[in-house]
Amino acid sequence: MILWSLLPLTAFWLLFLLERKQRAAHGGHAYAPGDWMMNLSGFFMQGVAVPLSGYWLATQFFPEIWPAAKGILPLGIIGAFLLNFVVVDFLYYLQHRAFHKIPELWRLHAPHHYSPTVNIWAT
Repeated sequence: MILWSLLPLTAFWLLFLLERKQRAAHGGHAYAPGDWMMNLSGFFMQGVAVPLSGYWLATQFFPEIWPAAKGILPLGIIGAFLLNFVVVDFLYYLQHRAFHKIPELWRLHAPHHYSPTVNIWAT
């Protein structure tokens, strides 16, 4: 199970290295220090804080407040993955819509749209 958890991190670093190689070959844009801080904070939130929060909710919070729900959806690992993939993707979509519609959230979200290049960091 540990190996499955390394897949997103491995994919991120592989894409990062490929983009870096391509940028060097084509004389691409280098980020300013402020851009690096913005990108790293976004990566931390989306790549560390959100997944850890979801893990804590699933393993600590929900079992504590609703213990009878354990095993309520006997989907197996593939079904659970697909359900989680669709639900999490939909929640990210709703979050993204909220960031565009609510002015206070838009101020936090706008730099994502102003990135000088579209790459793994700007996602």
